Amino acid sequence: MTTARRDRGALIGFLLVGVVVTGITFSMWSRTTRMPACARGGDMIDLQLARTVDRAADVLSDTEDRDGDRTPDPCDDESLRDLRRTLVLDSAVFVPLYMLSLSYWCLVARRRAPPRTRTAVSGLVAGAIAA
Repeated sequence: MTTARRDRGALIGFLLVGVVVTGITFSMWSRTTRMPACARGGDMIDLQLARTVDRAADVLSDTEDRDGDRTPDPCDDESLRDLRRTLVLDSAVFVPLYMLSLSYWCLVARRRAPPRTRTAVSGLVAGAIAA
């Protein structure tokens, strides 16, 4: 088997693994961005960045009536359980998968980079892992 053929086979293998990891990452992303129907004040990012119980409550029940007065529409227990599961899934599965996918593609780029640019690409890999 020639070196070029082996390199091409390795590249195809790397690309297939990368596509699978990235596909799983996007699948998890679509599952972790859903908000319950009772949440009217923002999106999942707003909820993750709320920092306080009061702000999180605002995100979950921010509705207004015709006079501009707030009328809370509290989430039921089932919606809150789903929301907790989604937040845990985001923190425990999506974020690590996202970092793995990003780091993997940086490593593939490093492996395929010309020797004189590998130091710069190594810096990208280290930055992605550190992030």
